[in-house]
Amino acid sequence: MVLHVAFSSTVVLAIALGMTAVMRRSPASARHLVWASALLATLIAPAIIRFGPIWSATTKTTEAPLRTKGQEPSLPNRGVDRPAAGKAQGELVRERLDLTWFVRSPSAVPVLTLVWLAGVVIALLRVAGGLLRMRKLTRQATPVVDWAWSRGSRRAAESLHVATPIALSVTGEISVPMTWAVWRRAVLLLPVEADSWSSERRRAVLLHELAHVRRRDSLVRLLAQASCALQWFNPLAHLAFRRLRAEQEHACDDLVLTLGIPAVDYATHLVEIARASCRSSFDDAALAMVGRTDLEGRVFAILDSTRRRDAASFTGWIAAAATVVIVVAVGTLRLSGTQGQTGAAPAASAQQTLSRALLAGGLQGMDSSQPAWTRTVDEETRGRVAGILQGLLSDGDGAVRGTARQALNAVQAIPAGTVLISSPCRGNCVSSDLTMPAAVLFEMQARLALVEIARQDRESRLHGAWKLIGRTESSAEALARLLQDDDPQVRTAAAIHLDSVVFPAAVPGWIALLSDRDESLRERAAISLGAIGDPAAIDALAAALVNESSSDVRRQAARSLGLIAAGG
Repeated sequence: MVLHVAFSSTVVLAIALGMTAVMRRSPASARHLVWASALLATLIAPAIIRFGPIWSATTKTTEAPLRTKGQEPSLPNRGVDRPAAGKAQGELVRERLDLTWFVRSPSAVPVLTLVWLAGVVIALLRVAGGLLRMRKLTRQATPVVDWAWSRGSRRAAESLHVATPIALSVTGEISVPMTWAVWRRAVLLLPVEADSWSSERRRAVLLHELAHVRRRDSLVRLLAQASCALQWFNPLAHLAFRRLRAEQEHACDDLVLTLGIPAVDYATHLVEIARASCRSSFDDAALAMVGRTDLEGRVFAILDSTRRRDAASFTGWIAAAATVVIVVAVGTLRLSGTQGQTGAAPAASAQQTLSRALLAGGLQGMDSSQPAWTRTVDEETRGRVAGILQGLLSDGDGAVRGTARQALNAVQAIPAGTVLISSPCRGNCVSSDLTMPAAVLFEMQARLALVEIARQDRESRLHGAWKLIGRTESSAEALARLLQDDDPQVRTAAAIHLDSVVFPAAVPGWIALLSDRDESLRERAAISLGAIGDPAAIDALAAALVNESSSDVRRQAARSLGLIAAGG
């Protein structure tokens, strides 16, 4: 059941990610509705899977081959050594990967369930701890008796049509305003600096915080945290929670702006409050007005006059309803096979098929007996590199001379003739295997980013470049092209995400960056050319050693020359 819950929740959250990407120009409240629906739907996914109806698809099975006692069943050849005669397949798998034996063990399922439950308990305890801290903070806070604050609170509540009683308190334990709901009333906590705020800033703060109350954001966030607790192992769930929080703030900002506060003034208030603040530890339990991590995006959104700020549209409600339907459909799906001829084996269920696919992918992907990538280096190439490194021994920088000496020693230690150099991947190889769920999600995100990049305008290219992760072929190809983009920020984003990735097609882009104005990009290019190890970069690195003024770039270029000629 744990695997089924994980699979169905991942599918739903991935679809929500795609929906919100398509709804980029929709109001923030519509995107928030999709994320909230996805997280709340995954919260009830275990109950749907456990107690929901089952709809099945009949599959055709083949007759199981007859075999004598002790004879191993024939298996398709997938590039893995066949078992030796007389040796059971289970023994071979246990020899190759102990984790595989654990998953196949009869006791694996209860153990995995216990591990999952332990993680859920720890995550829920963290949520409960945050609520207890907020209760303690509220009890220790001082109620606001200033008539101006009380009048402003009443007027803000009337503007937003908020009927929930609001309790205003001041405490020195926080640095930004925050709101959290306590059953039938809401608590608005203010920092001690709030007494010196202007009337305009007070109105902006009250409208923003009461917008959270009107939208029931505290309750939605609490349920979303519970959903993340059930999926503590799933990074997509935590990404969804961060997106939910961001869209909550954007939606409240939109509500404030629709009530007549000028966008420039409101953005100024946010920046000034953030400048005078320090990060609070109650962000997850309460709804803070300003978080430094998303401040830049919020200011840009506030100042964007083309942004839609209306309430959740019909499209948003349709997307939310579709999310719920999808989780119900995925949660209740089973595939059941019917018996064919006498002695035929029953068809595998969808969950068993998925488990076997993950197991096979794990065996192939975790086989460390094969090098991740290899290349040949001839004696002429090593001689060219050795000559360049020899000239660096007289460099004016001691660190450059030391790196050149180490690289030269490594090159001279290689036997004469053409040799085969192999290097294990250290998380920097491009994968074309989409068997594992993470690779599938990366590929989906890459496809969405490529749609944005295809629009050609600078904002879309930059936004798409930050979304790409250079670990799949499609994303690496796009990033390699963006290394030579006309815009420096786009080049920077591409270089950061393609840094040190073993992707030979990116060599021309990295060579071009060796002459970039940005020193950090030149250094990153020198490092990445060494990670790729293509001899085509030797001349460019040699030219950088002659023309480069930065000792850090020269040192990395010398190191990369050694990697090209000697591996490592």
